[in-house]
Amino acid sequence: MQLADGGSLDVLAKEVSLSKVILDACVTCKFPSDKCDNKIRLYINNSCDHSHINFEISSILSVRRKNEPPFPPDNLPEQGTNRLMLWHGTTLVGVQGILQNGFVRPTSTDHLMFGNGIYFADRFSKSAQYCDANKKRRHPAKGTRGYLLLCDVSLGKRYKAYKEKAKATAAVPGFDSFKGQGKYRPDWKDNWDYYGSTMPVGETVQDDQYPDYNLKYSEDIVLDPDAIHIRFVVVVDFN
Repeated sequence: MQLADGGSLDVLAKEVSLSKVILDACVTCKFPSDKCDNKIRLYINNSCDHSHINFEISSILSVRRKNEPPFPPDNLPEQGTNRLMLWHGTTLVGVQGILQNGFVRPTSTDHLMFGNGIYFADRFSKSAQYCDANKKRRHPAKGTRGYLLLCDVSLGKRYKAYKEKAKATAAVPGFDSFKGQGKYRPDWKDNWDYYGSTMPVGETVQDDQYPDYNLKYSEDIVLDPDAIHIRFVVVVDFN
């Protein structure tokens, strides 16, 4: 378990450059148990498949937003049967906004492969690519601090897309979310149950079910922000 002089909220305040007063109004924070910390590190180690991404972990914190709606969402009961612990990579400005206001769907579909949803991945290094404010870079520059949110995501019935659907602004009829199907996936034999949500901590294996993929690694695209609950914040320094 990680130890700190000022307590978990002090650590979070320092890591995300927000005051304790602001954070205390919107989140609860604690250090994860040894078991959770070890499982998260295993998840990270087993899903770092982009050789050009190198980093050191600064902190792992258990974080919950206050006053969130019921989860899984009451209006989409089927979503509660398909929950995964997935990564969302972001910048300092991004994590500040998410902690204070929750996730918000982008208004535009520009440069988004599967429309204007909220993007998650089951491979840590896939999400880590989105931690640089300079979107033209393919991976975070040396010295960049990144924020990986490990979230309990209620996916419901997923529409599996093997080709991009860049202009999508709503779910396919009969479905709740999109899955951009990648060529590589977690080994699903090694999952860990986190309070009813599946954490795919297994090593990466190749999926040969389909011969042609647009993506190397999968992405899940969520259209309902209420289907997302933050569980952990992992802060990394890229080198």
